[in-house]
Amino acid sequence: MAQKDSKNIGNISAEELEKLLNRVPKRVLGDGDLFIYQNISEVPYFSCPISMDYIIVTFCLEGSAQGKVNMKPVRIVKGDVLVVTSQIAVTYEESSPDFRMVTLLFSPRCQSQFRVLNPIKMKLSLMQSPVLIPKKSSQHFMNLCIQMLLETLLLHNSDNVYEMVKKILDLIAMHLLGGNLANNIKSDGSRMEQVFECFVDELMKHYATSHAVAWYANKLAITPNYLSKCCRKAVCKSALDVICVFLVLEAQRQLQVHPPQPLKTIAANLGFANQSSFSTFFRRQTKQTPAEYRNQ
Repeated sequence: MAQKDSKNIGNISAEELEKLLNRVPKRVLGDGDLFIYQNISEVPYFSCPISMDYIIVTFCLEGSAQGKVNMKPVRIVKGDVLVVTSQIAVTYEESSPDFRMVTLLFSPRCQSQFRVLNPIKMKLSLMQSPVLIPKKSSQHFMNLCIQMLLETLLLHNSDNVYEMVKKILDLIAMHLLGGNLANNIKSDGSRMEQVFECFVDELMKHYATSHAVAWYANKLAITPNYLSKCCRKAVCKSALDVICVFLVLEAQRQLQVHPPQPLKTIAANLGFANQSSFSTFFRRQTKQTPAEYRNQ
């Protein structure tokens, strides 16, 4: 395995990543909004962390591979799906000789074109582990979708391929994020996990009007303590922690919008009384001011 400089590369663009992987067969769709690599295992892995604004989704078709996501070791085997959301540092380390995969990179603009590929809900769903493990009962469906994806990529008309790929990926995403996961939390469709999903849905609808755990608990007709218990079972965080994570993720998204929005507008969008209270919250959660985050 090739040795590389251990210096953190930091955030890179999709174009820079494409240069690093210029020997790898790929398909580029939607004017660079969607990169699809089929044989990334043929090149040396990167021994230093890389992050970008693109969501990275890797389907493990054969064998196994391992690396780190935000410095935490992860391993995928046949059937697993590795999902890395934007600004998350990834380090690829090694793979088995028979490792085969498909990796997709979605730009922020591309993400907005999918019905269920919501980056905020994805981050909440992936808080415990970036590796999604479809249940055995759904693996046949996943295999069919991936096979359709691979066959679609052989077509020549890029516009048609882009639309067909989006439809196939919507099916996969709905299946993965729609409660059909084993994941590391061993989801069994229990009431507690259903409550967490309902809580996230309500949070996405009402974050601009309420940040209180009690408000959401009342909306779901449960106690605040039970809501936090459901959150801890699902993602090992309290309900208040989940609300804070959501607000930070949404704030970061809005801080990256171009042209830039005034901070007081973002504060109002997120339900803060004023810019000062928003800045205090953001700095407490991220160790940066909103302005520092926007300008980094």
